[in-house]
Amino acid sequence: MGTSLILKLLKIRFPDSTRPERGDADFTIANFAEFEEKYLPRKEFKIIKKPDFYMIELMDPAFNVRVYFSNPPLDKELNI
Repeated sequence: MGTSLILKLLKIRFPDSTRPERGDADFTIANFAEFEEKYLPRKEFKIIKKPDFYMIELMDPAFNVRVYFSNPPLDKELNI
């Protein structure tokens, strides 16, 4: 049997005309610096900087979704 994930947080985003995909998901990474070093050089990944945090976005045109990896993750920001 595969690994199961526990959903701890559901976040609803406002519509964004620059991101028309069917959905997106945010994931928490245990070692963000290592993840960033390994994956950010790939063309499917890009960094998005915000005032209090930054995230790495994964957008693969073969799929109709986007994936985000935030640092610090939202559960840490909200102390959940």
